[in-house]
Amino acid sequence: MSKQFVTNNLGCNIEYNPNAKGYRYRVDGQGKASVTTAIGKRMDKSFLQIWSKKNRDEAIKEIMLLDKKPIDQIDKFIEKVKERAEGKEEWARNIGTQLHEWIDLYLKGQKPALPESQPLLSMVEKWKTFWKAQKFEVVASELPLYSKKFDCAGCNDVIVTKKNGKVKMQFLIGKQVKIMD
Repeated sequence: MSKQFVTNNLGCNIEYNPNAKGYRYRVDGQGKASVTTAIGKRMDKSFLQIWSKKNRDEAIKEIMLLDKKPIDQIDKFIEKVKERAEGKEEWARNIGTQLHEWIDLYLKGQKPALPESQPLLSMVEKWKTFWKAQKFEVVASELPLYSKKFDCAGCNDVIVTKKNGKVKMQFLIGKQVKIMD
């Protein structure tokens, strides 16, 4: 994706540069934090993930100690569990990113080739079936947005409309808003 320039309905000139070092968003020339960065600063929940994994490891150790397993065997087993879990987490992140990228290309009319591997292929096919059945019309994709209230910027994934009789439905970041024709 290349740089985008948008003027919003408040007259703010938004520049989005996905390859920028530092601020990816500039509003009227000033660097702005992204929504993801702002949320991350306000809602750091990484401690919950660490706590959850620590509880898992301690539970494994307690069970194995009750079963009279040697401590070196226990620690080796817990290390294997950690490696397997991290591999699964990375796989899930990667497949999610690939699906998101494929859908983005599709919505932009670039007609990407179908993936060759499972489960990505079946995920794409299910999404295409859903998409075609909905008869959505893309209004905008990856549109840079800025909030003066929260002083941060971001890009939506997609804004679509759906004609339903005389009522037009607009979907924006998971919220449905009715707009009359």
